[in-house]
Amino acid sequence: GLIETMGEETDRKFMANVTAMINDKETVAKVADTFKMVYTPFHGTGYQLIPEALRRLGMKHVICVPEQMVVDGNFPTVASPNPENVEGFKMAIALAKEKDSELIIGTDPDADRCGVVVRNGEEYPALTGNQIGVLLLDYLITVRKAKGILPENAAAVKSIVTTPMANRICEMNDVSIHEVFTGFKFIGEKIKEFRETGEYNFIFGFEESIGFLAGTYARDKDAV
Repeated sequence: GLIETMGEETDRKFMANVTAMINDKETVAKVADTFKMVYTPFHGTGYQLIPEALRRLGMKHVICVPEQMVVDGNFPTVASPNPENVEGFKMAIALAKEKDSELIIGTDPDADRCGVVVRNGEEYPALTGNQIGVLLLDYLITVRKAKGILPENAAAVKSIVTTPMANRICEMNDVSIHEVFTGFKFIGEKIKEFRETGEYNFIFGFEESIGFLAGTYARDKDAV
C-alpha cells in the first residue's frame, strides 16, 4: 500500500504541459513532409512519450532505433547509455545514414537529459550541452518575440559552469539571466522563487551536462 502506480491519466496531464511548450507548429508543418529524424531512448523510459511528443509537434518522419526501443536495464546495445558521448549513438548514426536523416536525438535511461547529433557533411558529431542550450535559449526567445508571447520580466537560469554565451543572448534580448550552483535542483528553486515573488517569468533553464527545461510544469530537467 506504500506504492501507487501512476497510469494514463498522469501521462495525459504531463503531455498537456509538454505540448503547451510548443511555440511554432507552422514552421514544423512547412518541412514535415521531407524532414527525417532518428530517435533513440537507449533502452530507457523515453521510448513512449518522446515519439508521441514529436508526433504532436507535427513531425511525420520520426525513425526510432528499433533495438533500443526495448526497455532493458542492462543496456545491451551500448557500452554506456550516456547521450553526452557520441560513441553511444553508433546504431543511431548508422540508421541516420541509411535513412538520410540530418538529426538524431537520444535521451538517457530516465529521460531527463537529451543529447543531439547532427549531420555535418559525411560526419555526425554530437553537440555539447552548451551548444544545445544556447540554441534552445535563442530559439525560445526569438520565436516568442516574433509571436508577441515573450512574457514581461522573462528570465532564464543556468548553472555557474555553463557557457556565458547564454548571458550574452539574454543581454541582447532584454531577458534576465540568473546563475546558480551546479545541480538542477537549484534551477528548480529559482522557478519556485519566481512563482512566489512574481518578480520574473521563467522561460528556460539549462546545464552544460545536457539538462534542459522549458516551462514550469517540472522542477527538474526534462528531456521530453
